[in-house]
Amino acid sequence: MSSIVTIDILSLNAFKTNCSQVKQGHNKEKGSGKMNQIQTENMPKIEMAMDFKSSKFDDLFLEALDCTFLKLLGINAKQAFFSFLDQKYTLSKEDIPNRIGDLADGLEQIFGASATLLELEVMKNLKKRVPSFNYLAKRPEISFEAYAESLKRQIANL
Repeated sequence: MSSIVTIDILSLNAFKTNCSQVKQGHNKEKGSGKMNQIQTENMPKIEMAMDFKSSKFDDLFLEALDCTFLKLLGINAKQAFFSFLDQKYTLSKEDIPNRIGDLADGLEQIFGASATLLELEVMKNLKKRVPSFNYLAKRPEISFEAYAESLKRQIANL
């Protein structure tokens, strides 16, 4: 279901969840310790047709992935991994929420058995962002791909 959404460009950035524990200091004014306020009152507005529910999942997933990778791997390793996905799987960052299986394969190829730890951290981060989400596994082991797909379905049904 598509709908027309009117947003202003800076509000979209302000809407995104702040990974303050990872980005501490990046958004602070010199010496004040106060977070910068984004002024959006007189900013130009854009209209776009979009599938809001799908976009919400995509944004949530990419933010959780970004924050987790930044926290655990650092900026350079995060960027190198996204570059690897683009080269090896022709998988751009924006397409990751629609190709989670390829993401999981890439994680396993680069990090081996440690990929599971990264996947679990991303799942924890997603749970923090959507506390009402409860994953009911059909098998004893937790599948990263099944977890993400289940969250995507729940958001689509809201």
